[in-house]
Amino acid sequence: MDASQDIGSNASATQIGLVLGTIVIGLALILLANIAYQLRPATDSTEPPVVFHWVPFFGSAIAYGMDPYHFFFQCQAQV
Repeated sequence: MDASQDIGSNASATQIGLVLGTIVIGLALILLANIAYQLRPATDSTEPPVVFHWVPFFGSAIAYGMDPYHFFFQCQAQV
């Protein structure tokens, strides 16, 4: 019985590793796509400028929350 329990626990560990690897690769692809989207040349002059950020959806929320005035002036200087 010990051998069958080892095989079952090994299979579940392999499945967990596969799921975690897939999640990590997926997040890395999302981050790379986000960075590539931000670094692309602006083709439409009517679009507002993009503030560079690493993490999608959170953006620059931490920098903005810590010091909003500094954040705005820093963004304005970059444009």
